[in-house]
Amino acid sequence: MQFRYKGINLFAFSDTHGLHNALHIPADTDILICAGDAVEDNLDPADYRAFIDWFRQQPGELKVFVPGNHELMFDIAPLWGKLLFENTGITLGYNTQLTYKGLSLYLLATPTVPMSDVEQAQQADILVSHYPPEYLLGDDLQSEPLSHPAYHLFGHEHADGGKRWKVGRQVRWNVSVYERLINP
Repeated sequence: MQFRYKGINLFAFSDTHGLHNALHIPADTDILICAGDAVEDNLDPADYRAFIDWFRQQPGELKVFVPGNHELMFDIAPLWGKLLFENTGITLGYNTQLTYKGLSLYLLATPTVPMSDVEQAQQADILVSHYPPEYLLGDDLQSEPLSHPAYHLFGHEHADGGKRWKVGRQVRWNVSVYERLINP
C-alpha cells in the first residue's frame, strides 16, 4: 500500500507468507515497511534469508521489518532472529522508535504495547505493528487507545487487506497483501 506523508513516499505491506516475489514495490519508495508474516515459518533459515535477500534489493532508502506471528524464530530464539537481520541494511522493528527525515515511526513487534513504551508510541507519526488495533490494548490500556499517530499500519487479518478507515485523526490501514497474492 503506497502513500505519501510529510513529503516522504512510503510503501507498506504484510502477510506475504513466502510469496514476496510476486509483490511489486514502486521505484519511488523512500521507506519500505513489512509489517510481519513475510515467511510461512517452519523455522528454516533459508526462508528468512530468501526474504531478506529479496527485501534488500527493493527500492527504499529505509527498509523496516516488524516480525509477525508467523516469524516464530523471534519467539523461540529471538537472538538468532535478530542476528539474521544484522548488517543487512534492514531495520528490525522490535519495539523501536526511529526517525527518518523528520518522520517518526514506532515499530511494535509484540501483540500488546508495553506500558513503558506507550508514550513513545503515542508520539510517533506512524505506528507499525503486525497486529490490528484491537489487539494492542491490554487490560491496562483499554481506556487509552493509541490514537495520536497519524497512521497505524498493520496486517494479520488477511480478509480485510487493503481496508483503510479513520478513527478521529488517525488513519488505520490493514496492509495485508495475502489475499491479493493468492488471488491475483
